Amino acid sequence: MFTSIPRYTQVSGSSVYPAPDGQPTETPAAIDCDVTLPTIGHPTTDVSMCGTYSVADQTRVDNLELSISCGTNKEALELLKYESFIIRFVQQVENPENGTTDYDQFTVYASGHVSSSGGSSLAIGGSPDGSITISCLRYRLLQGDVELINIDRLAGRIMINGVDKRARINSLL
Repeated sequence: MFTSIPRYTQVSGSSVYPAPDGQPTETPAAIDCDVTLPTIGHPTTDVSMCGTYSVADQTRVDNLELSISCGTNKEALELLKYESFIIRFVQQVENPENGTTDYDQFTVYASGHVSSSGGSSLAIGGSPDGSITISCLRYRLLQGDVELINIDRLAGRIMINGVDKRARINSLL
């Protein structure tokens, strides 16, 4: 018999806290902004054996870029001052077995440097908005208290769902 997997439908809120010393500020710098989390991509290597195949090297990750689009340019300008952020968001979860819905809390710890800032764009009848893109050196994603992803490019750590993808390599270095 198959077990139904909960479906994550929509993000219902977000808050971005600057974390200058690894500790979040008391008040968020931006609320209800659009956050695009990094895509975890692995570089590939071509292997020739009865043809050529591209094999992902799961001991390395491509660039990790986190994008934050704020409701106002003032919020984006405030975020430009910092290199570390804590992002909290809530996502709606639907249980297909009984049709109930609930909310799960997610927390992102990210640090790096701002690689681009979109500035503001203003159209007639519109309001200014701002966006920034952060190239992450450290990235950690938690669902409640469960760590899903922990990548530290400086320490050479890649942990996904509790599995350390670099443990063997790091033990040899």
